Amino acid sequence: MNISELIKTPVVEPEKEDYIGEDGLLHCGICHEQKESYYPPELQRPGWEKHPSECQCMREKREAEEKEYRDYLHRSKVSELKGKCFPSTKMESWTFDNCILDEKKIRFGEKYSENWTEIEAGNHGLLLWGPVGTGKTYFAACIANALIEKEIPVRMTNLSAVMNCKFDEREDFIRDLCRARLLIIDDFGMERDTSYGLETVFQIIDRRYIQQKPLILTTNLSLKTLEHPSDLERQRIYDRVLEMTAPVAFLGNSLRPGIGKDKKKQLDEILNG
Repeated sequence: MNISELIKTPVVEPEKEDYIGEDGLLHCGICHEQKESYYPPELQRPGWEKHPSECQCMREKREAEEKEYRDYLHRSKVSELKGKCFPSTKMESWTFDNCILDEKKIRFGEKYSENWTEIEAGNHGLLLWGPVGTGKTYFAACIANALIEKEIPVRMTNLSAVMNCKFDEREDFIRDLCRARLLIIDDFGMERDTSYGLETVFQIIDRRYIQQKPLILTTNLSLKTLEHPSDLERQRIYDRVLEMTAPVAFLGNSLRPGIGKDKKKQLDEILNG
């Protein structure tokens, strides 16, 4: 048996509605497009004159299956990133679509995440400050979820979690936190009031500063406290924080950006330009 006998025209299994058109090719009985096509004359050989091709029905089915698979991969990636991001699973459902904050806050957060490419390139962080219960943590988690939907790695933690790590695991934990494209530290300023604790806080913030990666902090401390720290240890931390972030006040139902300065001006140009 020679090769010409082995190589035959690929078989297209016809559906009952299909038919052979005047061109001698199989046509779909639903969309009436060809299910076969001829090879160019110079490539045709005995038993090798035509090949299968997609009709509209086949194409739509294939595209739907590909989309379903892409959606599956996306959902799997998002689920993985959320599992790594949040200290509590309830935060995974905190989004701007079901946000409990006022419209001004919601739009601000949406624009921050929508303009992430410029936010990240400019290393624009946020300092969400204000009393307990004003929605700072919820707002930060909404930003995290919006970015994770774009498959952008985010980590959200508090400094107590870092301090509670075993000593020999702490460096690896900090390194893993700082790999994220956005790091959110909740309840900043509530960490242990020791020199070691403050030094650990500075290491994390300084590492983000050196890496030029955005940082979002939530804190119950007042902006006045942050601008006028009580000692040198806190001063070097708070100075670095205020350099890296734009202060945003959470006072009742208002969203009032804090003091101006260059970082705030640059952020305004991105969000409002």
